[in-house]
Amino acid sequence: MQNAGLATNLATTTAQFASTPESAIICAVSCTWHSISGTLLAGMFAYYDKFKEDRESKSVNTKEEAV
Repeated sequence: MQNAGLATNLATTTAQFASTPESAIICAVSCTWHSISGTLLAGMFAYYDKFKEDRESKSVNTKEEAV
């Protein structure tokens, strides 16, 4: 995301790209995509870790009851 933010800044302020403001659109879309996909991916990993932890705690409880 840092590179996409830098690209947006360069596309809007640099003399080379200031003449073609359309170049900032691609960068803005990239920033938005990285923000959304990163949040979703982090949420999926957090859910998986919680699921895995719950499954392991149930496994430990089952073993303790068997003993």
